Amino acid sequence: MSRKPSIDPKKVYATTKEILDIIVAGGGIAIIAVVTPLAIQYALPEITLELINKLLQKYDQRRLRRTINEMIKREMIALHEEDKDTTIIVTEKGKRQLLKYNIQRMKLEKPKTWDGKWRVVIFDVKEGKKVLRNALRTKMQQLEFYQLQKSVYVSPYPCEKEISFIRQYYLVGDEVTYFLATDLEQEELLKAKFSLNK
Repeated sequence: MSRKPSIDPKKVYATTKEILDIIVAGGGIAIIAVVTPLAIQYALPEITLELINKLLQKYDQRRLRRTINEMIKREMIALHEEDKDTTIIVTEKGKRQLLKYNIQRMKLEKPKTWDGKWRVVIFDVKEGKKVLRNALRTKMQQLEFYQLQKSVYVSPYPCEKEISFIRQYYLVGDEVTYFLATDLEQEELLKAKFSLNK
C-alpha cells in the first residue's frame, strides 16, 4: 500500500491551476534553467523576472517539480529544448483544463444600480446533445439566471463576456443566442425575483 506524501503546513504548494495560470500569463512559455532544474524562471515582456521569481519562490520547489512532471504525463504541458534552455508550453489539453477551472469559478458581477436592461440567453441545442443541454442549464442556474422558458434564461446583470466564454468552452457558438431587452412581459415578476424593486 502506497503512502501519501506528507504535507508540511509551513510550506506553500503550487496547484496545477496556479502553474497553468502563471505560464499562460507569460504567453504560454516558461524557461527552466538546465543547471538548476527546480528553479523555474519566466521570460516575459510585460512581467519582470523579479516579479515572476517572487511568485514561484513561495512554492515548495520539490513539490513544484513533481506537479510539473505530472502535468507533462497528463499532456497538459509539453517541454521543448533549445540551446541551454527548456521551454514549457501549455498544450491544447492544458488550455482546456484552464478553461474548466475558470468556468467553475465564474460569477456575475452585480452592480449596485440596475441599468434597466435584461440579458436574455436562448439555447437551440439539438436533441442528440442532451448532456450538453443539461450542462448549459446547470451553468445558467449556477450563474443565478431566471429560467423564463425551457431554454430561455434571463438576468439583469451584465454577462456578455461570460456568455462568450461559455460558448467557447462548450463549443456552442451557433447554438446560444444572447441579446438585450428593455421590456419583457413578466418584468414585474423578474424584478421581484432579482430584488430590483428595493
